[in-house]
Amino acid sequence: MKEFGTNKIQLQGMLLDKFTFSHEIPLQNNNESLMDLDYKEIFYENRLSIKTGDKEDVINLLFNKKLISNLKKGNRVNINGQIRTTNKVVNGKNRLLVYVYVLDVKYTEEKTYLNIAELEGYLCCEKNYWNTPKTGASCNTKLRVYRYYEKADYIPIVLWGVNATTCNKFEFNTKIKVSGRFISRQYKKDLGSGNLETNTSYELFVSSMQKLS
Repeated sequence: MKEFGTNKIQLQGMLLDKFTFSHEIPLQNNNESLMDLDYKEIFYENRLSIKTGDKEDVINLLFNKKLISNLKKGNRVNINGQIRTTNKVVNGKNRLLVYVYVLDVKYTEEKTYLNIAELEGYLCCEKNYWNTPKTGASCNTKLRVYRYYEKADYIPIVLWGVNATTCNKFEFNTKIKVSGRFISRQYKKDLGSGNLETNTSYELFVSSMQKLS
């Protein structure tokens, strides 16, 4: 039996965009007297700016329409949600999209920033580990976190120092608990012939780690 894993994140920052329509999901209506009504859940997208020192993380958000009636671009908000992933074809290529699914959002006048995440899941892909005198030990991998409806999220994580060295020794499917900060990072991909493409990756920057099984 699949165990639902801990997946929670708390963010505080500023909404960068106007809300834009993402998609809708039809809902089954079992009430015969209301069979002709159109039942569906509607979702909208936005982005959140979170600043830490001179670093800005821009996080993709997905909202249920019911949560956003009083919100607009430029509002500062406090968000509780989950880090989720989905595969989508973008420009003919299959991409893993990483975003925060908003469970609760509140307007705030506080000008502080917050970015705290906690996950429990299973190591589910090959680890990319390196150790240099300049940067020390680093390890990139993914965590599989189960949720309802037989679904799972495959969340990129990055570890440094002792956490990186320890994680690199863990076997495939080891269950771990991690906490840290959800970050965005721009990088350039070489397309050949001197052409570079700027992309953005999203990952959990791990500050603490615990082996669970």
